[in-house]
Amino acid sequence: MKVVEGRRKKLAYTQRAKDFVRQNPRLIKEFLNAVRSIWDSKVGAKAKYGTTTVEKLKFSRDIKKFFLVERAGKKFFVKWVSTDFVRGVVVSSIEAMREAEGIIRKHGIQPMQYEFGFEGKNGSFLVSRFYGLKNLNEVSDNAVVREADRRMNAASRELSEKGIFDLERRNLFYDPRNKKFIAFDLGFES
Repeated sequence: MKVVEGRRKKLAYTQRAKDFVRQNPRLIKEFLNAVRSIWDSKVGAKAKYGTTTVEKLKFSRDIKKFFLVERAGKKFFVKWVSTDFVRGVVVSSIEAMREAEGIIRKHGIQPMQYEFGFEGKNGSFLVSRFYGLKNLNEVSDNAVVREADRRMNAASRELSEKGIFDLERRNLFYDPRNKKFIAFDLGFES
């Protein structure tokens, strides 16, 4: 992943993300306009600008919001963090995922593979492919939740030694077809 830093903004991206943005030149502007229009709306709100559709996802919180973005037949998961919360979240989140990858994989949890990140004066966001999965808090199968808790507890002990935190139910997806857990929100202790 390449990181480019300017005076007021920072970008991090894979080659695949760079190519997709180049093929869809108004994507970021349309995304930002759509997000602004539903920012204070209820979960499930949708907005369409140009050929970009954005939906606010269920597990959004005050300082973090999560969106499903559709463009050119592709779906993306976006994690948006308010600038009031933390600066440097783009590179820090990507680094935390990379640092945690071996530990969480050892315990049967996949890391989210972020492909694009932006940090600016109005907030920061990270983008990955959309998996179309439920948040672990939405899973009603108690055996699945207990297994996730067991894996998270084992991994969390090792992660805390590296200063990585936030491996909890609200930050995991569950893939019932492949019986996998996917962590989408980890960070370094400040």
